[in-house]
Amino acid sequence: MSSAGRSYRLGVLLGDGIGPEIVPVSVRVVDAALAAVGAGVSTRDLGGTASTGEFTDAVVRRLAER
Repeated sequence: MSSAGRSYRLGVLLGDGIGPEIVPVSVRVVDAALAAVGAGVSTRDLGGTASTGEFTDAVVRRLAER
């Protein structure tokens, strides 16, 4: 299945134990990789981090409703 013309949505948690400087760079890598195959990505900062317990099931449910 080709990714050309497809668009993806990506939820982003900053940090999560790997360091807040890593995630923005990783998002740029995903964006570039998808652009290389003709696909796009939109990102949404989900707020909080999983490693600190700020990200909960309630947040996931609320985001899924949007």
